[in-house]
Amino acid sequence: MPNIYLIGDSLTHDYNYSCYPQCGMGEIIRRYANDDVKVLNYAHYGLSTRSFLAQKRFEPIKRALDKNDLLIIILGTNDEVIDNPIKYTNKDKEYLENIDIFCTEAIKKKAIPIVVSSPCKREFVNGIIQNTHHGYPESLIAFAKRKGYYNVDLNSLSMNLYQTLGEERCKEFHLIYPAGMYQRYPDGVLDNTHYNSLGAKTMAELILSDLKKQFKDYNKYFEY
Repeated sequence: MPNIYLIGDSLTHDYNYSCYPQCGMGEIIRRYANDDVKVLNYAHYGLSTRSFLAQKRFEPIKRALDKNDLLIIILGTNDEVIDNPIKYTNKDKEYLENIDIFCTEAIKKKAIPIVVSSPCKREFVNGIIQNTHHGYPESLIAFAKRKGYYNVDLNSLSMNLYQTLGEERCKEFHLIYPAGMYQRYPDGVLDNTHYNSLGAKTMAELILSDLKKQFKDYNKYFEY
């Protein structure tokens, strides 16, 4: 049976019990995979496309990829960090070139690449959700469409959801807790980027619901 490989950053990373209540999308995607499909999560916090390649994290994936495997790529947030030369890529050049490295290698192995834009952050101005990703999602999705890659515009999907739910209700998705509620956050936490289990579940379901509409072999991999 095929495997599912995940490439991502802290939003997709697998977290252990010591990090509770933080949760990554990869953990939820694994739960929704069919029992006979193995999900291998190579996502790690802090990574961009540049650092993922520079640290040779793609090498074991390249060696293992096989026919009909899925390669799901959810990278972009850290590519935007312009003052960090280890992570930063230009959204219209190196970022897309790196994405293409992942996708080209998958296709070479007869695997199936799927690119996913970064989800929005919980940032509202006067009740309006803000697009904070500096054009990276738009560049990625346009590129994927030109190349014929499966793609999920999670940035747009999440922005639409957040706008519908509103600023206060979207707090339920994030690490926003008062002091003393969790051992990991004795002084409380206000993190509008990273997810608890509900947030990770919600984002993963947005990805899978959209993928199900366009990918004819979806049911071979997922039960959601």
